[in-house]
Amino acid sequence: MRALVAALALLPLVAACSDDITAPAELPADLVGAYQLVSIDGGELPANVGFVLGVQRRTEVVDGAIELTADARFTDVTRFRVHHPDGIAYDEFNFANQGYVFLRDGGMEFRPVGLPAHRMTLLRSGDVTLLVQQWNGYELRYAQVGARAPL
Repeated sequence: MRALVAALALLPLVAACSDDITAPAELPADLVGAYQLVSIDGGELPANVGFVLGVQRRTEVVDGAIELTADARFTDVTRFRVHHPDGIAYDEFNFANQGYVFLRDGGMEFRPVGLPAHRMTLLRSGDVTLLVQQWNGYELRYAQVGARAPL
């Protein structure tokens, strides 16, 4: 299990390329707060994300959340479920990271401590704010807590 946790920490995240970065001293007030993972590839959670990094056990994302603070920091926690080969038993664990967030080209760049930076697209429609991330071939959508139904 430790090997799987370590492997998940190294999941390929797309590092951003542009140099157009704004490092705010604080985030705009309307972006600050909690975001809940609401879908993966448009489907409900838990979502099967296949066999991660060659581990021959079915892996699911159970839930996830991101917290953005006014001082441009973030905390990201994702709960995974890894099924044993018997198909009955499973292990659950949380993968958490934290770091700084930067406004960038209409989106946000997340720079977790000790991991590669990754980008999330920022979508807004009325009072709904979504963060959209491409991860390991999947699209993850996080809706700001308190918003109405996600897009």
